[in-house]
Amino acid sequence: MWTYNASNIVYQKCSIELQMNPNESSVQSKTIPCVNGLDFSGPIDESIVSEWNLVCNNDGLSELTQTLLTVGQSAGALIFPSLADRIGRKPIHVGCGVALFLTATGCSLASNYWLFAILRGLCGVFQQGMLIPGFTMSLELFPANRRTLMVSLVNIWWAVSVTLLAPLAYAVRFYSWRVLTAVVGCTAVFSVFEFWYIHESVRWLFANNQIDKGKKILQTAANVNGVDFDALWTKSMELLEKTSSEEKSKDRTNLTEDVTTNMVKNSRHNSVQIEADMIEAVRSDKGESTIAMIGLMKNPHTRYISFVIQYAWLIISLTYFGLYLTSSSLSGDRYTNYFLTALMEIPSTIILMKMFMAYGRKKTIVSMMLVAAGGLVAVSILKSFEKSYALDIVSTVFFLIGMAGISGACSGMWLYTPEIFPTNLRTAAMGLASATARLGSMVSSYTRILAMYAPWAPGLIFGGGCLLACSLFFLLPETHNRQLPQTVEQMEEWMQQQKEKRIGKKKQRAETKKNIIFKKNPLIESKLENKSENKTLPADI
Repeated sequence: MWTYNASNIVYQKCSIELQMNPNESSVQSKTIPCVNGLDFSGPIDESIVSEWNLVCNNDGLSELTQTLLTVGQSAGALIFPSLADRIGRKPIHVGCGVALFLTATGCSLASNYWLFAILRGLCGVFQQGMLIPGFTMSLELFPANRRTLMVSLVNIWWAVSVTLLAPLAYAVRFYSWRVLTAVVGCTAVFSVFEFWYIHESVRWLFANNQIDKGKKILQTAANVNGVDFDALWTKSMELLEKTSSEEKSKDRTNLTEDVTTNMVKNSRHNSVQIEADMIEAVRSDKGESTIAMIGLMKNPHTRYISFVIQYAWLIISLTYFGLYLTSSSLSGDRYTNYFLTALMEIPSTIILMKMFMAYGRKKTIVSMMLVAAGGLVAVSILKSFEKSYALDIVSTVFFLIGMAGISGACSGMWLYTPEIFPTNLRTAAMGLASATARLGSMVSSYTRILAMYAPWAPGLIFGGGCLLACSLFFLLPETHNRQLPQTVEQMEEWMQQQKEKRIGKKKQRAETKKNIIFKKNPLIESKLENKSENKTLPADI
């Protein structure tokens, strides 16, 4: 007969082990499932894991929701930017913002796991549909000398928001997970009102031959700033008509820039400027069909730009999200770790803005990636030593330095990417870049598992990838204080100018080195002068 008592029962994490004694001389064990359900240390609604029992055989379902969010982001990044290039930035941005508000708040009301998982995936789709066209529209609204400030303000607001998430989560840690989900979802409610107070991108209207709509928006802006728009528009068009040949296109741009600069100087508020390339778009893009994304791959220059941009987004996203996910390995609780990691984005954004204005886009992004690579490689080296309190502190410092660097590089890419692509491809290019970044974020979820087996490995992978991105970035053109390109041909021209500039610098360095040698060796210089006069030189030359 099988007999057992309380001392024969062992409760495991996902099962019950029974030690049964059919007779006194033998002991047999039997494992059975948890017949009376599961017991969690916290409230049943503390998380989706405890509410829907996503443990044991169902533990993979908890990670599936994050995967669905990332897959949704990839899908949204590929679908909506192309639509925004075709039907406009505003309708896609506003429509996806309203849909995001509904799906995000709907997650907090989901009655079962599968409804929650579907809504989670849709959140990713609409989040990218709102973010990318909205960011592109904001970038196209401002002139070249204001874009850095605009992007910096957006990045600072992002940094403040992700930092505030830590104290918010800490404040509601004893409440249901639905409370935090609802609060975060309600932040998208402002999208409902955007339909009335934002305008379509004037650049997009001009590039798609909707001149009257764009002119009306600019006229409204001119009235707000106290500028005589009719006189300015007429004068600008007259100047453009005088220079119709392609050889004088640069002069045409300079002439219209002078006119639009006067508009800013004479305005009461220095917030609106009609850029020359907006007016030029009326001429260059009139009757031009939307360029397919495949057009970027036809030319080796634009193909190289696209390749480097996609790789940079991949490694930056992998590193950025990987650091957030591995922040739990730092000393302290998870709320403090997340808060410190997110807090580094604020000084990083401020430094990024200053460097953008002083050194331009390319040098700043490369510098930020070098800082990230240095900090993360240092963490990898420290992790290879025996663990101690002092090493933990130093590792945390280098970890935060690496986070500051990669955060700055990520923010910089949001400005550099749309600046380097032409108008009809700008949003589509941002969508492709964002989709590539989603691949990096999906892979980053596995770095936490990798860190359990090899603590030094994630930092080495992140740092090495950033160093490779830096080396590829040096061949890209600078976009600081340059008008946004309207066509693929302008991208090719930028790359050609970059190549000529690089060759010119090499020649200049060689010439400078040659002159230094001559100054240090006057005998050689005098003998070379004699040679130029067809005189026979001594044998020691």
